Amino acid sequence: MSRLIPLFFLASLLAWLLPPSPRPVWVRGHAPPGATVRVKNTHHVSIADAHGRFTLPQGERFTASLAGHFITGASGHASIRLTLKALPKHDDADYQWAAPAECASCHQTIYNEWSGGAHSGSATSAGFRRYYRRVIDEKPDGAGVCTSCHAPGLRDDDLAFFDLRRAEGPLSGVHCDYCHKVHDLNAGDIGLTHGRFLLKLLRPSKGQLFFGPRDDADRGDDAYSPLHRDSRYCAACHEGNVFGIPVYTTYSEWLDSPAGRAGMGCQECHNKAGHTFSTGTPGLELEVGFTHTTSGTFAEVRLTPSKVGHRLPTGFVERRLVMTLEAGDYREETTFARRVTQPFWHGEAGADTRLRPGEPFVKRVRLPSGVPSLRVLITRYRYQTQPDDGQVILDRKWSR
Repeated sequence: MSRLIPLFFLASLLAWLLPPSPRPVWVRGHAPPGATVRVKNTHHVSIADAHGRFTLPQGERFTASLAGHFITGASGHASIRLTLKALPKHDDADYQWAAPAECASCHQTIYNEWSGGAHSGSATSAGFRRYYRRVIDEKPDGAGVCTSCHAPGLRDDDLAFFDLRRAEGPLSGVHCDYCHKVHDLNAGDIGLTHGRFLLKLLRPSKGQLFFGPRDDADRGDDAYSPLHRDSRYCAACHEGNVFGIPVYTTYSEWLDSPAGRAGMGCQECHNKAGHTFSTGTPGLELEVGFTHTTSGTFAEVRLTPSKVGHRLPTGFVERRLVMTLEAGDYREETTFARRVTQPFWHGEAGADTRLRPGEPFVKRVRLPSGVPSLRVLITRYRYQTQPDDGQVILDRKWSR
């Protein structure tokens, strides 16, 4: 007991000498009932009650968002009052798209990411154009299906709508302004209602309006859109039956994946760090181990899609990955693809040998005598009908 008394007095002395912990300063305010009010750029958030009241920690700026309204913001240290302006009620089909270069004046990094990605050249890339020529030759009545995703911003009366060979310029692809004018989905079935016919736009007659995934972008012309974090937003173009064949199945693959079952949406991987929509080297883990026996040396190659929410490869039905193993005179290829007649509309899809998320593909091979290493190459092909478009995405050599 005698030892506890000095400790008690020491604790009391420290409490007297040290400054008290600062108490949080709370700000009270008013916003439309149900509005999401946030201390900007923080996780501090409150929902305005039925009387429009909210309470939040002190911050430099407060924002409010509500469905059907522009985001608003205000600064202050006392009572904050946030008033929201309603969005336009009707979509203006005569709206003139803003060119991506206009966005670059404030969003240069995002513009660079977009311009270097597949969306910017969705209707004008060399690979797409080569394939599209065959569509025009053999399926001219279906050319508009391609436009609905590859150039969704084209007007119905544009000559390029039914012949994308006429499309040119940055507004011919999937551009910034189009994606940020989407605010809902139209009635229709995912996979059967394509691109622009499933995506519901709201284009203003006056001023400007941009939808996006942030609820605290309070520049005056932004509106919060939860759809921009929803995988159905991507599914409008990344799930589709074309000419009666399931040509794009990424969304349904995601639904059947561990990521889909856990509710981890497409954007959490492909749009997490910006607008790169990363689709380069896929999330593949490659391991090679050697076993020495009396009958020779064996290599076990284990290839696992570790950080993906869909099959590999995914996307267009003709995409494929080819794994090549080389050791001296030994050479063997394994193809991961959906087997289809070329081009795809000439026949139904056959056996699907693509990699599944989290499930390893294992190959065991016997190395030729005296060969000290095994080389593994993985090559990605976008089109089976264009065998020269292969891109080596992995090339490594293991020594036994």
